Amino acid sequence: MRNENMNEPQNQQSCKNAVICSACGYENSIKWEKKEISIDDKHGSYKDLTFNFCEECGDVTNVEFS
Repeated sequence: MRNENMNEPQNQQSCKNAVICSACGYENSIKWEKKEISIDDKHGSYKDLTFNFCEECGDVTNVEFS
């Protein structure tokens, strides 16, 4: 039995598209971040802040405060 795929390198990244920063154009520099912010009230409440940012230029997008 012959398997033609055995000689092909298995590159997981080839299936993924490059993510390009809309501000600086740098590829694959976008990172997702989640922070918990203390409200400093009597109940000890906090809020979640999530966003995407570019490691190259610092541009911030997709900000959610919940």
